[in-house]
Amino acid sequence: MKYFLYLFLFFTPLFSYADAKVPSLITTNKNAGGPNGYDKVCQTWTGDDTGTLDCMLPGVIQCAWVVLFETSNGTTEVIDFSPLFDDVIENYLSSGSLSKTFQVGNLRIQSEIQDYYGNLEGVIRFYVYEV
Repeated sequence: MKYFLYLFLFFTPLFSYADAKVPSLITTNKNAGGPNGYDKVCQTWTGDDTGTLDCMLPGVIQCAWVVLFETSNGTTEVIDFSPLFDDVIENYLSSGSLSKTFQVGNLRIQSEIQDYYGNLEGVIRFYVYEV
């Protein structure tokens, strides 16, 4: 009986996260990366529906929070937030706008720059809504 209880306690959190939907808020911080990426990339769930992505120091790891979600037709898609981050910063540099909206599959993603450090780095909040 104890063995069953231990298995249940071990696997229950795994099933909870496997069925998780896209968080409604992801705060992304890119700082001091190199030309090939970052050395430290940390993806953290900060609440039931929020998370942070911290990318620091020069290295070779892509600054990406990859989220799997199921589309309306039942296929699984991947959202890579790294190119969205760069697009938001480039839009800010060219137009002065601190926000930008994207459509990815059945998701609407609104962004808001919190801080800009230069060199396509800073802090951006991504708000994710199912459409």
